[in-house]
Amino acid sequence: ALVPARECPELRAPVRYSFDEESIHLFDAETGKSLRR
Repeated sequence: ALVPARECPELRAPVRYSFDEESIHLFDAETGKSLRR
């Protein structure tokens, strides 16, 4: 993620974020196969 320097959170501060569900790619850690259905 890119964050402007003036908006950079403090170290260990909680951060909220969101993402477009259509753009996320998830993979199985053991097989490397896509979890996309």
